[in-house]
Amino acid sequence: MMGQSDCHTRFPSFFWLIFASLDPKACYLTIRKYSAIGNRELTKKLTAFLNVFGLRLPPIYGCLQMTVNNTILQRGGVGDGAACFTSRGQGVKEVKNRVKLPYHEKRVGMDTLRKQASKLRDQVAKQQQAVIKQFGGSGYESSEVMVIDEVELQMHHQLEKLYRSTRGGRDFQKDIVKAAEAFTAIGYKHIEAGTKLSEDCSRYGIENSNDEILAKTASIYGEARRHVEKEQEDLNQLLFSQVLEPLRALISGSPLEDARHLAQRYSRMRQEAEAQATEVSRRQARVRESPIPENVAKLHAAESKMQEHKANMAILGKEAATALAAVESQQQRLTFQRFVAMVEGERTYHERVATILGNIETEMVSEKQRKEAAPPVAPLTHTSEKTNVTSSGWSEGECQGRAGWFPTSYVEKRQRIPTNYTGSEVY
Repeated sequence: MMGQSDCHTRFPSFFWLIFASLDPKACYLTIRKYSAIGNRELTKKLTAFLNVFGLRLPPIYGCLQMTVNNTILQRGGVGDGAACFTSRGQGVKEVKNRVKLPYHEKRVGMDTLRKQASKLRDQVAKQQQAVIKQFGGSGYESSEVMVIDEVELQMHHQLEKLYRSTRGGRDFQKDIVKAAEAFTAIGYKHIEAGTKLSEDCSRYGIENSNDEILAKTASIYGEARRHVEKEQEDLNQLLFSQVLEPLRALISGSPLEDARHLAQRYSRMRQEAEAQATEVSRRQARVRESPIPENVAKLHAAESKMQEHKANMAILGKEAATALAAVESQQQRLTFQRFVAMVEGERTYHERVATILGNIETEMVSEKQRKEAAPPVAPLTHTSEKTNVTSSGWSEGECQGRAGWFPTSYVEKRQRIPTNYTGSEVY
């Protein structure tokens, strides 16, 4: 008899090799063996493992029952006898009565376990398909299996190509929208910074009029900067009205979604037809093995359902292909127009800004050259030598190269020239 330590050592191999396959008979034999040798802990683990998968051993196969405090473990054996064990170290107590069950009861129990295992495998397969479809699928299943005929396979490939093309076009539209949104956000920051700089330059030109060259240049730039920001605002409005709004409408538009839903319906119908084709093959095999009327009737029903799938797929495939082709053409045409509009708007903006900046530079340089080329203006000095000034404001001297009596402010130099005029004669 195998010792308890040996059972612990060999438990992992039994666990993965036997229970991974969920073979009901192997499950029962393993639990019975560990119960027979008194290994209570391993028996509990194996039974708990079965409970995780929702499997229960029928009473005829040795159903394990434990009390609430897990102190007594009882097993009703099958075949040679049964045993009762306790957790108080009393060892193994053989029960003399031997129980033998009929063969049909054993068969029923095995069938029950087999059905439970099959149901579990189906559930796991469905969950795997759901996960693959949710995270790894593109919405339209790619397959090279010929479900009905060559014509249907060509239709499947055509729909798959159109589906991928429209998805790629939609992704490209999203990329353009993201770029236009980024350009618009940067443009608003550009306007904010440019407006602040324009105000600062204008204020400096007003407050520092003594510094003629720099103040005049700052005033020129501040005025022109406002025109630059006006061009930036026009570009932002163009991006919003000519690029963002139309592309957003195309991305979430009903024609695209409706066409893609038709293609997805065709994909699901194709999967159903593939499953139905498998069912027809299975029914045909049963008829060949046992051509009874019941099997023949089921075969005819499966074939009729397959023909119905074929007709529905032909109609839905043409409808989906037409819708996707129309959406693809519209998608490419409108995306091209919006793309060209964005490029033209940017080109116009940069050309106008370049013109404004060129005019600013020319005016700045001209102003600097004009200031530097002008001759220095000498201060006006009157070197008059006034010796005779009347109370009426007239003085004797020179004005514009002539000598005589002139208003005092106009006398430049007094010449001591004899004259016959006197102050009284002037008046």
